[in-house]
Amino acid sequence: MEASTPPSAFRRFLGAPFLAGLLGGGAALWWVGLLAGLSDAEIIDESRGRMVIAGVVAAVVLGMTRGYATRVASYPALVGRLVGGSLFGALLAVGVVAAAHSFVHGEGARRVTVTLAGAACAALAVARLDGRRLVAALRAGAAARGKAGAAAALLALATAWCLSAGVRCRLGSGASCRAAGGDADDDGDVRGAVDLFERGCAHGDAVSCRLAAYRVRRVDPARAEDLLRDGCLLGDPRACGQVHAQRLEQRCDGYSASACRQLAEAYARGDAVMRDPTAASRLFQKACRLGDGDACQR
Repeated sequence: MEASTPPSAFRRFLGAPFLAGLLGGGAALWWVGLLAGLSDAEIIDESRGRMVIAGVVAAVVLGMTRGYATRVASYPALVGRLVGGSLFGALLAVGVVAAAHSFVHGEGARRVTVTLAGAACAALAVARLDGRRLVAALRAGAAARGKAGAAAALLALATAWCLSAGVRCRLGSGASCRAAGGDADDDGDVRGAVDLFERGCAHGDAVSCRLAAYRVRRVDPARAEDLLRDGCLLGDPRACGQVHAQRLEQRCDGYSASACRQLAEAYARGDAVMRDPTAASRLFQKACRLGDGDACQR
C-alpha cells in the first residue's frame, strides 16, 4: 500500500483556503439570495442583518467542513483555516456584490446575479474538491444519476422560485406581483406594471391595489376608484384615505362647504393626497364662499 503524499505548501497555505472561501462564500451568497426572495414574498419575516449572519455562519461551516482535505492538527492550524477561509469568502462576496452593482441595473436583477454567481462559485469548489468522487458516483448506475439529477432539479427550482418575483406572482403571491410590477415600472413597461399590480390586488395585496389605481386613474377613473376600494377593504390606510378624499371631492362639487374644507385640510397636510398648498387655498376659499366659518379663518 502506497503512502499518501503530504500536501504541498501551496495547497496548505493558498489552495485549501481558496477552495474553502470559494465554497463557503459562494454558498453564503446563494443562501442570502434565497432568504431575501422569501422575505420579499412575505413568507418569512427576517431582517437583512439576520440574513447576513446566516450567510456568514453557512460560509464558515461549509468552508471548515468541506474546504479542507486534511484534519486539523493544532489550534494554530484551526485559526489559520478560519482566517483563510473567511478572508477568501469575504473577498469573493464583496467582489461579486460590487460587480453586480456596477454592471447590472435594478435591485431584482442584481439579486439574481449575486445569487447565481454564488451558486456557480460553490459548484466550482465542489467540482474541484469532490470531482473524482462525483464522477465515480455518476458512473455507478442509473439510480445514482437519478438522485443527482433530482437534487440538482430541486435546487434549481428552489432558486428560480425564490429569485423570480414573476414566478412567485404566478403561484399566487400578491407581494411578489407588487415587486414584479415595480421592476416592470422601472423598465418603462407601464402596461405590464399595471397588469402585475392588478394581479397582486387580486391575490390580496392591498398596496398593489393602490399602485394600480394610481396608474389607471387618468384613463379609467371608475376602475381606479374600484381598485382603491379594494385596497381599502384589504386594509391599506392610504387607499382608504384616497377613497375618502374622492368622496369629499364629489360632495364639494355638490356645494358642500364642510366637504370642501375637509378636502382643503387634506391637501394642506398631505393626508392621503399629495400635499398641494395651491389646491388647499382654492378649496378653503370655495368653502368660505359656501359659508364655512372655519374655512374663512384659514
